[in-house]
Amino acid sequence: MIHNIDTSVKPIIGNKEIEKVYDLRYSTTHLPFTPWKVEEISAQINSSKIEAHLSDVYTAIASNNPHEKMHALTYFETMIINSNIANWLINSAFVELFVKILHQVKSTQLKTWLCSIIGLLIRHSTIIENDWA
Repeated sequence: MIHNIDTSVKPIIGNKEIEKVYDLRYSTTHLPFTPWKVEEISAQINSSKIEAHLSDVYTAIASNNPHEKMHALTYFETMIINSNIANWLINSAFVELFVKILHQVKSTQLKTWLCSIIGLLIRHSTIIENDWA
């Protein structure tokens, strides 16, 4: 005997029932770029403007400046709650960057945060390409 609840899946990452979800705040003064609203990013997702913006975000996350990296990661985390954006970003160079940073850093807190961001990307994505290998 199978009940509907047996076949439903609840995400673990970002689930308010089992996790304390924090309000994401970043400082625009610590970002080397102008942040866009989620609606702006979603509207521009297939334009050339988004490439330049995401390149700036990528550079900030890859930087050696800890404040810049922290605020850029927080900004990135605010973007990925939109499934169109998450679909685009999970199939981009960002995941490779996160894995590279995971291998390089010693901070357990940063590693946990990056794993959480990857989990959120997977949670909000509906299309994940399988050419990571």
